[in-house]
Amino acid sequence: MWKELFARQPAIPQRREAADAPRLFGKLPGRDDFVRVGHQDAVGRSLVEWLQEGMNILGRRMNGAGSAGDLHFPATRFLWMGDEQLPACAGLLVPSRDRAGRAYPAVIYRAADATGGTEMTSVYADMFGRFQEAAEQWWRSLPNDAGRENLDQGLAALHEGEARRSRAAMLEHVAHTLRASRTDDLGEHWFAGDSARRMRDFTTGFLRLRETLLTRGAARINWGVRLPIGPRSMGHRCVLFWLSLFDALFRDRPWRAHAFWRWSQAELPGEITVFFRPPPPSYFMALAGLGGHDGTTMDVTTHFQGDISQAAAPVGAIQLPSCTLLELMYHWSRPH
Repeated sequence: MWKELFARQPAIPQRREAADAPRLFGKLPGRDDFVRVGHQDAVGRSLVEWLQEGMNILGRRMNGAGSAGDLHFPATRFLWMGDEQLPACAGLLVPSRDRAGRAYPAVIYRAADATGGTEMTSVYADMFGRFQEAAEQWWRSLPNDAGRENLDQGLAALHEGEARRSRAAMLEHVAHTLRASRTDDLGEHWFAGDSARRMRDFTTGFLRLRETLLTRGAARINWGVRLPIGPRSMGHRCVLFWLSLFDALFRDRPWRAHAFWRWSQAELPGEITVFFRPPPPSYFMALAGLGGHDGTTMDVTTHFQGDISQAAAPVGAIQLPSCTLLELMYHWSRPH
């Protein structure tokens, strides 16, 4: 079923070492200047432009850019799918500041060798997963006084020891990951309290959202969909599940996803936000926990609660079946 579902997806071109070398830009605590390590490429410029506009919006909302000095948000992983001119890339976005205390995020990323086009987002997320994990560990261990040599060596080390896999092997690895995970484990990871009731409400809400997506088409959805993923132990599997599901829903239509996700920690739930068009710069407010419900994203775990409690649920849609995540992906990607 898996191979038949994605048989028409284009193959991933061979990647060249120089093209996907790790890059970095942003602020560092021990430096006064804006740090750039190998990011003077088209992908880097598009990320900088998006992030700079987001910071400008943040500054205006907080009555001046200097007010952003208390900016805090969890380390956030992202997937930027590109277009006909830009390759897909993935990386890590973390809050940071320079030696003078001026806040500005740091971004560590890698670009794929060829343009993303309609390539499967779940494959890219899986392909870059180890790099993102290593980048987060490296960032946490980076000393405040790190010099250019430290940065060059650290980024180069993130690229070493990666095994190259064929497209078929990557597809099978995603399928294996989803096949090895069951929906019975999701309640305690996705929801607190009355998880059975909330899972039922969430299932109904998502299926309603699915109909909206399929009716309007990905190209007409200008807001992001926020979905639960749970803690680090379950998070990567849930990221692959959601992205595989959207790949399956839009397999006959061109779409280019941009996704941002973070693991749950303390009181903050884990979540992934998927955009079907380039994300608006104002999303940075929501990413930093300051956006509220401004229309940038549709949070399926909260936005549908009122409607669901007051309306009859579709027959057969309110229960989450006990099955593997791969089986659930097939179940939710088929018309009902």
